[in-house]
Amino acid sequence: MGGIVLVTGGCRSGKSALVQRLAESLPLPRVFVATSVALDQEMVARIEQHQKARAAGGWSTLEEPYDPAAALRAAPADAVVVVDCLAVWMGNLMWEAGMRETDAPRAATAAVTPSAVPAAAKPSAASLSEADVVERCEGIVEACRQRSGLTIFVTNEVGLGVVPESPAGRRYRDLLGRCNQTMAEAAEMVVLMVSGLPLVLKSPSGEGRDLRKAVCDDYEAIERHVHELAR
Repeated sequence: MGGIVLVTGGCRSGKSALVQRLAESLPLPRVFVATSVALDQEMVARIEQHQKARAAGGWSTLEEPYDPAAALRAAPADAVVVVDCLAVWMGNLMWEAGMRETDAPRAATAAVTPSAVPAAAKPSAASLSEADVVERCEGIVEACRQRSGLTIFVTNEVGLGVVPESPAGRRYRDLLGRCNQTMAEAAEMVVLMVSGLPLVLKSPSGEGRDLRKAVCDDYEAIERHVHELAR
């Protein structure tokens, strides 16, 4: 049964760099599941930057903006898989469900075009509920458990700032928050990244934290936990 690691944090907090380093500390094969779509030149440049960073690591890439569970089933069962990221995936689900502001920038919602999504995978209703999100996340977890390799998910931590101004923004916060909670409950290990520094919120050993000590965990300790999960 494959283990699950969830890495969360704010934008540009160091999440992608951490998961790449962890995955490359494990044996091949390595698979990167990309949920984003290149909708503008800025996104194209960001994707190219990440691809160059992975170029020497023996990665193969699966592009799946809508159905991460299908990508996990398609990946080699023994591969370490990185899914980056759940936050973009949630934006894709909302866009296809019609839950966006009419004047919202398309790129900001991480949308995918209807033609890019298989008909069978599109939402059957014009809305997306928290229960729908939980069901989809449970499907992803089940796909992970059917694998022998480790799966590492990247997501964004939302809701720490001001209340979003638009109804779509508030709905996105709620849905992604529910997604993150569901995935964190299933994961054996959860890491919060802050300014490039990792804080282990949940570890496979279940060790308690001594709050008198520094909150940041060194990379070597996190890598040991990951290797324990991957055995």
